[in-house]
Amino acid sequence: MGTETELSLDEGLVVNRIDLPIYISEGDNFHVTPLLSKLNAPGANIFVAYTIVKPGTKIPTHDHGDAWEGLYLISGGGKFTIKDKTYRASPGSFVYFPAHTPHSFINDLDENIVQIQLYSPAGTWSDMRFFDWPTWADQMQKAPSGNVLK
Repeated sequence: MGTETELSLDEGLVVNRIDLPIYISEGDNFHVTPLLSKLNAPGANIFVAYTIVKPGTKIPTHDHGDAWEGLYLISGGGKFTIKDKTYRASPGSFVYFPAHTPHSFINDLDENIVQIQLYSPAGTWSDMRFFDWPTWADQMQKAPSGNVLK
C-alpha cells in the first residue's frame, strides 16, 4: 500500500500502448505491455497490462498469494484450469483467478491469445516480475544490423 505522499502523486493518466515498453519472456512466448502499474500510477491498487501469449505456451500451475488475477481475452483462446476444473475461453471471455487459488493455462490454438491482464493489489511479485524481463527495444538493439523486420 502506498504512502499518502505516493497517493497524492496520482493525477490520472492516459497511456497509449504503442508508446510503452513491451517486456518479453525467456523463449519469446509471452509479451507484456504494462498499461497501469505502481511505476506510472503509484496510488493505483491494480496492475493492468496488454499481453500476447503465443501458440503452444503453457503456464504451469501457480498462484499469486494475496493477489487475484483476471484475464479478458480479446482474441485467441485456450484452456484455463482453476483448482482442478478446466474451462475453454475464447474472445470476449473473462477469466478470474481468486487469491491463493492454483491455476494454469495453455494456448492450445494456432493463434496468439491477446488479452488484458489484471492483478490486484498492484505492486506484488505477480505483476512486478515483468519489469525484470528484457524489452522489445533491448532485443532490437541486439539484432544484427540490416536483419530487423526481414
